[in-house]
Amino acid sequence: MRGGRAAELVAVLIFALGTWLAFATAGPPSVVPATAPDSTFSAERAMHDLRVITAAPHALGSAEHDRIRDYLVDRLRALGLEDVHVQSATGFNTLAGPLAATVANVVGRKHGAKGGPAVLLSAHYDAAPRSFGAGDDGVGVAAILETLRALAAGAPLDRDLIVTLVDAEEEGLLGSEAFVSLHPWAKDAGVVLNFDGRGTIGPVYMFQTSPGNAPLIAALAKVPGARTNSLTGEVYRHLPSDTDLGSWLHSPFMVGALNFAHIDGFTRYHTPLDNIATLDPRVLQQMGDYALSLTHTLGGSTVTETRTDDEIYFNASLIGVVHYPVSWAMIVNVDAFCLVLLLAGLGWYRRTLTLRGVGYGALGLALTLAIPVLAAWAAWRLITLAHPQYRDFLQGDPYNSAWYLLAAAGFTLAWTLTVQRRISAGATAAEMSIAPMLLFGITGLVVAQRLPGASYLFCWPLFAATMCASWWRRATGRNRPPGSWLAIFAIPALVLWLPLIRALEVALTAAFIPACALMLALIVSLLVMPLQLAGDTRRWMAAAAGVVAIVALVRAEMSAGFNEERKHPDSLSYFIEADSARVWWITFDRGADHWTSAVLGNTPQPHEFGLYGFARRAGAIRATPTERPVASATPVQLVASDADSGARRMRLHVARTGPGEFVAIYGDSTRRVSRMRINGRSFADGDSSERYLPRYHASRDGTVLRYFGVPEEGIDVEFTVSGSSPVTLRVVTGTEGMPAVIRPRPPEFMSKPWVPTDMTLTEWIVRM
Repeated sequence: MRGGRAAELVAVLIFALGTWLAFATAGPPSVVPATAPDSTFSAERAMHDLRVITAAPHALGSAEHDRIRDYLVDRLRALGLEDVHVQSATGFNTLAGPLAATVANVVGRKHGAKGGPAVLLSAHYDAAPRSFGAGDDGVGVAAILETLRALAAGAPLDRDLIVTLVDAEEEGLLGSEAFVSLHPWAKDAGVVLNFDGRGTIGPVYMFQTSPGNAPLIAALAKVPGARTNSLTGEVYRHLPSDTDLGSWLHSPFMVGALNFAHIDGFTRYHTPLDNIATLDPRVLQQMGDYALSLTHTLGGSTVTETRTDDEIYFNASLIGVVHYPVSWAMIVNVDAFCLVLLLAGLGWYRRTLTLRGVGYGALGLALTLAIPVLAAWAAWRLITLAHPQYRDFLQGDPYNSAWYLLAAAGFTLAWTLTVQRRISAGATAAEMSIAPMLLFGITGLVVAQRLPGASYLFCWPLFAATMCASWWRRATGRNRPPGSWLAIFAIPALVLWLPLIRALEVALTAAFIPACALMLALIVSLLVMPLQLAGDTRRWMAAAAGVVAIVALVRAEMSAGFNEERKHPDSLSYFIEADSARVWWITFDRGADHWTSAVLGNTPQPHEFGLYGFARRAGAIRATPTERPVASATPVQLVASDADSGARRMRLHVARTGPGEFVAIYGDSTRRVSRMRINGRSFADGDSSERYLPRYHASRDGTVLRYFGVPEEGIDVEFTVSGSSPVTLRVVTGTEGMPAVIRPRPPEFMSKPWVPTDMTLTEWIVRM
């Protein structure tokens, strides 16, 4: 290489620069202090509201939940909103079977100077059971409140501003459904900005949009430090989760919509560790920056349409948000692929490519891609066998997953550089680059057709690779060594892919690490020419990557245990079968630990109760029988039952039995349930594909209804059952708290999310 070691060093420094650029702007911004001008969003000021909201766990149906509702009403009024009120209604959804709740949405409005379609800001103020709800979603609520304060310090908006702090999101988007379906203001919304969270740290992404997002992406691009890409929307459509924005996107209202969330710190999600102590205040700052900037932009009269054409968009370091029409996806990827074919054709024509050399390159590519994936998969299997406690995380993601990702990345880089050095003995750099570029190009064409929002990941790195190859061919054709400056063509791949690999592991958990290894191997293979500019320094780069892999793995193993900061999730509930007078202590864990063994014993046995959808998972519940309970009356009262034309119409009243309660009603799955009416609200019959719409269809497992947060006055349920014979129902209630026969959890333990734990569960068989 020209310049020898100095040129190699320049190439290495360019790679280091590209890696730095990839992550330099990936994090959230610095916190703005409370001394900033009044018209500026300050996370330090917003923390006051967040401390109040997260003072205690506040699940639906709890006294703390009601306290926060009243606090938010007072705050919206103090911030100058008009028509502030609580929308009390029955929310309904069929996301996981028929779900309902009595919701209390806190709603307010501020009229604009000129009117027009309103800007609607949305976040949910309820929290998962036993969670303080700092990241999910106190940060969204606090961001909206501070945004309102900052807006009040400036000129009025042209458009109306509507604020919805909705309820019962955790139970199935029930508050947002009630607002969209029942509130008269829903039809006034022109654009909806929804703020939510899944962890307590990391950057806030705009990860989902409404169709025809071009005007909204143009507005988003004006927000300093905006983090987004059109791949996230493609991925999110296939994930089994959703936010309150789903109620809007599946509604008859053609609103423009943007969805924002932070997703790092997933292991704390829905647990007691989702508290203000673990929340990074920079998350609040970035969420507020989005809310204030976009409300100013979209609340003006200049943005007249929020739905036009779709765009491809992504972050580029030092540039910001790059966006262009989605119609360009196939054109750009075809152009990139044609350049690869042109380079290959010229190489064959001028005999700078040989079949043997290209074959060597293809072999190297196969080894480069296969081994890291297999190694990462096998290593993760061994790690989970060595640490069975990792399986106690229902999310499948331990606290130290970032270290395992770094270990996999280090091994992948070390292996890829080593293979490239070995293969280079039998093939030129041009020959080694053909197979990766062809694979990248073909994949890009498929992605442009199937997932156009992700096509930018392939076309722009491929354009850079072909430009590098063109300059390389020009230099070697003149018998000159390629200049080390050609390493700059590696920067697009590094900037676009490296943050994405980290973000995908965060979003999809440690189980995705083998796929991350595959993606890293693919881009390193594409960069074979720039890497060759590092010459013999690649040997040291490979050695350094290997050391990083070993150190990261050791660091991960050193943090594999639990302590007061990295708590061990476990579950325990008290279950009463009232009909048979049997009582159990139950757990959704693999077995008993040193806290739950006090009542479960050391070897609780697998048992099937059919609780909360776990009936389909044999052995998912482990149980130990305990003392006989005091008999209690069923909370379900039959008000009326009429048989007519081969069907039976049932009217039930379900009384409240305790705080934070849910009630689940199960029937015979062979008898069709229809014409549901809950608390006077009627629901048309539907099918399973209408799960976002307020239409009723029973679950295949016989679930008639699950109701959360039963109010003091109870609930009224009316439905029709096929067949005129008497009906047998199984009713399960759950209330917070267990008998005081077990000591409090030790500080290194916490309640497990996603299962009915720390509750007294009671089952009745009711024949009507």
